[in-house]
Amino acid sequence: MTATELTPPPRFDLPPGHLELRKHHLVAEIARLRSGATGSGGAGATRLSRPRVALASMGAVVAASALLLLAPWEGGGPSSVDRALAAVGAGPVVHAVTEYSWPQDVVVDLATGAERERVHRHEFWYDERRRQLLHRSVTDGGKPLDYLITGPALSVRLDPSLTGFATRYREALASGDARVVGDATVAGRPAKRIEFVPRPGGAVEEVLVDAETSVPLRFHSTYPGGRRSPDWLVVAIESVPRNPSNFREASSSPRPSTGEVTEGRKISLAEAARALGAPPIWLGPSFAGHVLGSVELSDTTAWLTDGSKVSGVLVRLVYDAVRVSLARGLAGRYGVGFGEDDHPTPPEGSVAVTGNDREGWSGELRYGDFAVMLSAPSKEQVVMAARALTPQR
Repeated sequence: MTATELTPPPRFDLPPGHLELRKHHLVAEIARLRSGATGSGGAGATRLSRPRVALASMGAVVAASALLLLAPWEGGGPSSVDRALAAVGAGPVVHAVTEYSWPQDVVVDLATGAERERVHRHEFWYDERRRQLLHRSVTDGGKPLDYLITGPALSVRLDPSLTGFATRYREALASGDARVVGDATVAGRPAKRIEFVPRPGGAVEEVLVDAETSVPLRFHSTYPGGRRSPDWLVVAIESVPRNPSNFREASSSPRPSTGEVTEGRKISLAEAARALGAPPIWLGPSFAGHVLGSVELSDTTAWLTDGSKVSGVLVRLVYDAVRVSLARGLAGRYGVGFGEDDHPTPPEGSVAVTGNDREGWSGELRYGDFAVMLSAPSKEQVVMAARALTPQR
């Protein structure tokens, strides 16, 4: 086999750190970006590096205290940007809490059809001088997941739209990379729109701050071509003294951090059953007017955070524009984009659905001990496919 580059599914209106139905696209994007830099772990395999936290290249956070003490106030009084900087403060550690939910990221109950928006909450402690960032992620009030990022790793992450708010906001205010571009209203409160100079890649971040207190209320990013991230609610952002306990990851079992997926090769359903160790979950000989066009098998390898390595397989069933990806073992689940990460898969009997009508939808669910990822042109087709899944006999 020859080395392959995963072709990412269509981009969705999600932050780059949550592309491809939150996770699978990120695997492909990082593999593509790093294939030349990190090399492949073996012939016929693509190295996947899938950090759950996405960061941009970022400079040091300047000492806000110097600006607050020395910079002249515009027009005899502080500008909105100055007040926004003062609202964050000048302590050594920036602490930020953000969250979002929106209609393009929901959990659907397969029995009743009821759906709810997922709530993603992210908390950050950023120490500029020591180049340390602790990112704590909680989805739907579940188990917290910590990522400690230090040193050079801070400058090779992908997406500043979320984590960059914690690490770059104060710096941009102090350096002059921010300007007031208009007025707005947030939950009935007058607000100022502060826009930051475009990041590498052309993304523009806008933060809405309270017109009276200059405390940030919401922020979003707009990408070239018009894609826009969700509106992130700013629960808190402040500067605080350093507490070493805030820069320790909570103990957790080893989880995948990088991996490989080989190029898919066509196989029969019987071969898929042997590879998986059980009959595959499928949509029948045909679905929504389309016959099962192909069955593909990929070998997968995942390296865990404790340095160990696991191997497995990933099976894909293609019904024209509707696709079903299946795995059972840890490595295969990693290749599917399935796991207990910052977008945990919901309980069995429900499906997590993401996407939009312009570019397509995906669904992630559990079926017994199978991890299943669905993709389809419409949200309704994803839910219909999730309900139609059954073991192949």
